[in-house]
Amino acid sequence: MLFLPLVLSSCNIRTAPNITIPVEHINPSKDQAERRKLSEVYCKAHAIPVYNNPNALFVDPEDSVTIRTQSEVACRALALFYLGLKSEGMDKSLLDATDKRFHIAAKLTFKERAYAATAQPTTQQDVEAGLEI
Repeated sequence: MLFLPLVLSSCNIRTAPNITIPVEHINPSKDQAERRKLSEVYCKAHAIPVYNNPNALFVDPEDSVTIRTQSEVACRALALFYLGLKSEGMDKSLLDATDKRFHIAAKLTFKERAYAATAQPTTQQDVEAGLEI
């Protein structure tokens, strides 16, 4: 938790687009395929496991990608950290203290804020929040 005090800047929250094509029907663009190949080479060189489904895990093409700043990445990490704590049942007083100290509510998406405000989340809500991580 030493890194948390370093991450106190504001964030821009982006919502994920709706997925409309099953992963089995995705044909990667040239830049997506090249980026994946380079990523896999890097991972294998550093003994990082690689998911081998050739149709999965493609991200948007280069021309439609917006790279997040360090601050945005750190803010998203804080938001996911908080959601993980809540989904695992952390005491509300500790969650509130974390939110107050790191301004978590401002870093959450609309759906995540609704979950965070739920006093008695269902098991399904906890599972879904845990899957965000």
